[in-house]
Amino acid sequence: MFKKSSLALAVAGFAFAGSAMAAPSVDLYGRIDLGVEYYSDEDGVGGKDVFPGMQASVGADEVEYNDEREFTMTNGNNSRLGVKGSQELDSGLTLAYQYEMRIDSLTNGKAPATRQAWLSIAKGPHMLKVGAQDNYLTMYGGFNAQISEVHGFGAYYYNTIDMPGSMSASFRTNSTISYTFGGGAFSGDVFTATLAAHIAEDGRDKSGDFDNTAGITGVTAGAEVNLGSLALTGAYQASMVSESDAYKEAKKATAGTDDALGDLEAPSIMSLGARYAVMDGFNLGFNYQLMDKDTENDSGRSSWVLGGDYQLTENVHFHAGFGMGEDDNDMAAQLDSNLFAQVVYATSDSSHVRLELEQVSYSSDNKAAEGDATIALVSFRQNF
Repeated sequence: MFKKSSLALAVAGFAFAGSAMAAPSVDLYGRIDLGVEYYSDEDGVGGKDVFPGMQASVGADEVEYNDEREFTMTNGNNSRLGVKGSQELDSGLTLAYQYEMRIDSLTNGKAPATRQAWLSIAKGPHMLKVGAQDNYLTMYGGFNAQISEVHGFGAYYYNTIDMPGSMSASFRTNSTISYTFGGGAFSGDVFTATLAAHIAEDGRDKSGDFDNTAGITGVTAGAEVNLGSLALTGAYQASMVSESDAYKEAKKATAGTDDALGDLEAPSIMSLGARYAVMDGFNLGFNYQLMDKDTENDSGRSSWVLGGDYQLTENVHFHAGFGMGEDDNDMAAQLDSNLFAQVVYATSDSSHVRLELEQVSYSSDNKAAEGDATIALVSFRQNF
């Protein structure tokens, strides 16, 4: 992203006793990212979990297409427009902000959606951030071995898709308050950690009303230790539940029926991983996730992934990996394989062309949960 301007604001947005009334910087930035995508899913099962978000054509944000069509355009890794900046005060505090919109470049009239919208205050190694921001389960684990732009996260989605609210299969969470010690994931600090609380962020409504009335509906904690070329990471994310009166009444009303409601689940995920810089431009990463779906039976699900990336030339970057997963419930989908690869060719300092490939295979004692899917994407990006 190129900095286009640094404007002096007429009115300062923040005021602290003993601090100068200096205006924050203003950096405008954006990108257009568009692609052409091929999709194959003969069974109509595997593709729904390959990529469940970010405006991919087989995802939840777009009209799904079946194996008969196979070919479409996609918004790729989200065209976007944003503004960000910071302000240093005489008191030693640093204030920062970011607001970024996701732009659907392929439809006429569809409103932009928020990707990032946060304010932060920091001093030394301490930072408090409030608003829509990165999902720290991904930052402290998911990106160890999976750094593709769009496709290549099947093993990550296999677990996280069952989390509620914006914790579900996401790279960002809404309505979040976080505290970070150090520079955060991938900062290179010897030790850094983040604790985040997700506020009123559970939209489940099996009862016809919001089922979860907890104020803090989720928590995420992550930490990273850097030992030279080796980084060790760990993270934990959990749903917090307080059942609403409407849900309690719905449980009573359905008791003894085939559609009986049980206690509202509070799923959680533990993540452990590592990254190793083999040499300049060559990195390997591993991540393991263990999920507890908080169901009465067969509550466990796990996945692992191994990936690497290599800077082939000054203009060509390659990334590839493999993952697997399994569920305690034999009737659920078992992730037999998740293969992915990405090649990026930089056409300039601000633009590139990339090829992305992903394949998933699911088996199960339930034939309806079995399936294979393959996705190939050629995408173009221009940053500004």
